[in-house]
Amino acid sequence: MSRTRHRRTEGLRALATSGLLQQNENDLYDLSNIGREFLVDDLDTDEVEALDPSADS
Repeated sequence: MSRTRHRRTEGLRALATSGLLQQNENDLYDLSNIGREFLVDDLDTDEVEALDPSADS
């Protein structure tokens, strides 16, 4: 796998882990409901920060 493809795959996985994307049955990624809310700026700061899987709990 090329470095660029590897980085893109890791980025998609991170977005899926955060709940912004969901992987479908064809191993493709779709925007989740939370991802849609994020794009239309319908989440408050606390909700966005809670999406970060690397954040301390």
